[in-house]
Amino acid sequence: KELESADGNKNANPEQVVLMKNYWKFIETNVKFGSLFEKYNTLLTKSLVTNTKEAQFAYNNSKYSVDVLYAMKPYFTIADSTVKVADSDVEALYKKKKEQFKQDPYVDIDFVVFPIKPSEEDIDAVRKQIETAKVGFAAVNDSLLTDTVNFNSDVPYRDVFLAQGDIPSDLRDFAFSADRGVVFGPVFVDNTFKIAKVVDTKQMSDSVKLSFIAIQEATAEATKAKVDSVLGLAKQTPFATLAQQYSADKQSGSRGGDIGWVRQVTLSPELLRKVSAAAINEPFVMSQGSAASIFVVTERTKPVKMVKLAVIERNVATSNGTQAKIFQEAKQFAGLLSGNGSDFDKKAKEKNYQVIPANTIDRNFPRLLNIPETRQVIRWAFDSKVGATSDVFECGDNLVVATVKRMNKEGYKTLDEVKPQLLSELRKDKKFDMMKGLFAGKTIDGLREEGLSVDTV
Repeated sequence: KELESADGNKNANPEQVVLMKNYWKFIETNVKFGSLFEKYNTLLTKSLVTNTKEAQFAYNNSKYSVDVLYAMKPYFTIADSTVKVADSDVEALYKKKKEQFKQDPYVDIDFVVFPIKPSEEDIDAVRKQIETAKVGFAAVNDSLLTDTVNFNSDVPYRDVFLAQGDIPSDLRDFAFSADRGVVFGPVFVDNTFKIAKVVDTKQMSDSVKLSFIAIQEATAEATKAKVDSVLGLAKQTPFATLAQQYSADKQSGSRGGDIGWVRQVTLSPELLRKVSAAAINEPFVMSQGSAASIFVVTERTKPVKMVKLAVIERNVATSNGTQAKIFQEAKQFAGLLSGNGSDFDKKAKEKNYQVIPANTIDRNFPRLLNIPETRQVIRWAFDSKVGATSDVFECGDNLVVATVKRMNKEGYKTLDEVKPQLLSELRKDKKFDMMKGLFAGKTIDGLREEGLSVDTV
């Protein structure tokens, strides 16, 4: 009625009238579909309930059981060579099952990979650099240690004590057996040179249990005032109670501010420094602008030996010169083929290259095997012909040269492709017929005497 009156009211806002009409249509639609869904849901629920006939059938089946004595002769005891299958039978079965052999288009691709990796010259160059850095690394005092590591290493220095599990396995034995100041290395692991130095050792907890109260006000001044107020209350009120009442983080606040156990190595340098210095249940503050957190350490693990380790790491990169040589090698191989895939295996063998097959590759395959960025090779193959050879593809840290060995267009697999499968099925049927003749007119005991396996179920 309101809508009807609004239509006749010249003073009514046209936009409001349209909005009211649209909203009313929305309500009508929701009511309609809600009612339909309720009916459908009721129908579905009732259809899933076991009916009387099904219940009676299940009950009758549960009342009876039988023991079956049987004799068995495996199909493989009849040699395939003794079973003759005519070509006409194979062709007839192929026609009967042809729809099962429908296939999407696919290609078979052979390819050679040229990994872009450092040469021995690249490795030797970095080895000399790390050996030179080792001399200054061994002599530097602690005040210049951070600058020395950061200048020479691909990984910045971490001024933290580490437990055994935090130190890589290739440095762990050294770190926990060497004296302070001893330098170890270089070691070469995963294409990286490392030298390490024991800076300090200490008996300390490797994990702490933390609780916190998050404070967030409009300004830094207001936040500081609230922090001071909460710290004052903390002298007499349990921290968990204050967290529930004042923490801006309601999720942790509902747990009394409990964060749980935290490994010290995962903490930021500033938080780690304050955690290490704090007494149990003694609040300390971390602030940033108008946000602040009041922390307490509620528990520490039993002290264990921990090591502060300085490590200089240098990854061996593939030099521009090496990359150029690898690309030239791949380019020469592609040039030898001259677009003739029939020579692919031969030319690869002459160069001692490994040919990698990738068969039945669908048009939508994301990559060849596990080699990244090879989607471009698949696109090229589907746009080419059988026997085509590619130029050099750059695929991540690899170069690829490929050839199309085979291409199946959309349609059906040929009789020759599926003939082994059809022959196996037909032989099995003929063996079954032969076995029926062997079993005919014989008892279980008689079959047992003939050497057949007899069992019960």
